[in-house]
Amino acid sequence: MRVGSRLLGLWIAWRAVKRLGSHRPSPERTITNDDPLAQLLVDRATWEIGVQLGDSDTLDLKALGLLAVDVAAFAATVAVHDSLNRFWWAAGVLFAIAGVVLYIVVWPRQFDFGPDVGEFYETMRNESLGESYREMLTQLIKAIRRNNTVVLPSKMRWFIWGFRLLLTAGGAAVASALIGG
Repeated sequence: MRVGSRLLGLWIAWRAVKRLGSHRPSPERTITNDDPLAQLLVDRATWEIGVQLGDSDTLDLKALGLLAVDVAAFAATVAVHDSLNRFWWAAGVLFAIAGVVLYIVVWPRQFDFGPDVGEFYETMRNESLGESYREMLTQLIKAIRRNNTVVLPSKMRWFIWGFRLLLTAGGAAVASALIGG
């Protein structure tokens, strides 16, 4: 929830700065936007960062669901271990490892939301609106690239490994049950 509120705060602050700049002109700042393409792309880049955060939340929710399945399967394996063969513990270990890996998926990551609004305002307040949009767009593109190349792929790799381990543990538990003790 903190991630969404920070993104919303960034958007509200950006709109407020934009409106302040257009309603209270200063001699140093020109009001005309000399780069409408940058303005359009800043809105698109802000939306894309929101989509990235939504993707991360979706992955977290899936990992939590699999983690619940993992815990239940581990508990069931331990509960019926007397009826399984002597290698029942192998499935239990695999379930435990899968649980740890799925927990790593939901571990908080440092997403890049773009520039800090206060610092950005202090740096760009005397620049033209077009220059401000271009700088904001540059920083948002850097944030999007970092999230797409570092944060989200890492979460996805851990999720895939956790899912594979869960399936392997389930297979080991079924094999242990079929072979019997």
